[in-house]
Amino acid sequence: MTEEEQETGSVPWSSYMNYILSLVPIWAVIPFLFVILIAQGISVYQSWWVGTIGEPQQYSQISYHWKIGIYALLCLCGLIFLIIRAIVSAFAVKRSNRVIHQQLLSNV
Repeated sequence: MTEEEQETGSVPWSSYMNYILSLVPIWAVIPFLFVILIAQGISVYQSWWVGTIGEPQQYSQISYHWKIGIYALLCLCGLIFLIIRAIVSAFAVKRSNRVIHQQLLSNV
């Protein structure tokens, strides 16, 4: 490698952008962001629900079992979306590695 071809300093932003664009196909970005948004929404709602049912005056007409059942359902939904997000993230990283290595090998 000649001195003209070498770069010094930090990694260029184009390398980061290349990595981000290789994570998932363009059509999958919106559904993936939607899954993340739903998971975060469920997490926020879980916290709100626990704070709400903790006060005895509010929602006193709802039985204890219903309150716990709703919280358990929220936890289950949160777990499902967490697993989906983790699986999609793992496949995205695997795809990114494959795409970047194919690009590197095609330039050799």
